Amino acid sequence: MAAESASVAIERLQAAANDKNTELKEVSINTFIDSLQASVHRGDPLASINATKVLDFSIPIDVGSALSDATLQALTNSLQHAGEKATRQIRIKADHHGLKIVIKDDGRGFWESKIPKNRFGIANSIRRRANAVGAEVRIASQPRKGATVILKWSPDA
Repeated sequence: MAAESASVAIERLQAAANDKNTELKEVSINTFIDSLQASVHRGDPLASINATKVLDFSIPIDVGSALSDATLQALTNSLQHAGEKATRQIRIKADHHGLKIVIKDDGRGFWESKIPKNRFGIANSIRRRANAVGAEVRIASQPRKGATVILKWSPDA
């Protein structure tokens, strides 16, 4: 549910552009951040979100969609597996280097190497989706120390 929200918002922008016989190939970083923040709050109203934008630029629509979906999948994973008392923080930074999104919780944590290969979330919904648009993915976690997912995209990628 929440994992689809930001992509749906971006797809609506594309549909609106199509109605005007134009193709939306990019989305402004402001629109992307606003859409992602709204989607995160729908998924977890208690999540802390901090967005820092050093300059205004646009990102390709497929990058926005992929990073939104990957972010919301990481949030969904945290909601499902981190435990009831876990808190979540999402930091978004947009600057001349590109876009960096950090999704962090203080929950149960896990060993990534112990996750069965057939599990869909991390391998497909986060790593594959982000890598497909040239974004880097780093996941750090240990049992009882929470989990951190870092998504980084550069226009030079």
